[in-house]
Amino acid sequence: MKNEKGIALITTIILGIVALAIIGALLTFIIYGLRTSTLEKKYTSALEAAKGSSEYIMKGLLDDSLNCKTSDGKTSCKCSSLTVDLKCPTCTGTDCLQATVIDLGSYSQVGDYNITASLLSKSSSSNANIYAIRVTATKNNSSEKAEIDFVYKVE
Repeated sequence: MKNEKGIALITTIILGIVALAIIGALLTFIIYGLRTSTLEKKYTSALEAAKGSSEYIMKGLLDDSLNCKTSDGKTSCKCSSLTVDLKCPTCTGTDCLQATVIDLGSYSQVGDYNITASLLSKSSSSNANIYAIRVTATKNNSSEKAEIDFVYKVE
């Protein structure tokens, strides 16, 4: 009889430990799933802000209203008028900077996100210009960031 009580106690303790291990594993999966879901939601928000600015850029390239400027902000011109080496046509010196910063105007701030855009390259043919562009959305005081690189052809 004493032997059966001892075996019952040991069996109960083992089953309790197994149940606790299963509950611990489930809680771990739930917590990591929640973290992943939160990170994905934050990235999606940043990505949507970058996509909105990309649409603004494409519209500006189509209607020839988009301006590009140098990193120091001293020289600005229409992005469509840039030379193939990404310099404004008004700059004639040898020390001219490339005008790779795209002026987003009010679209440089979308909600809590700072948006920057840069022209990576421009290729011209007789009937079209092809632009390679990078748009970056970053949230203030956070590591949230989304970056879009795209190529756009204007005929």
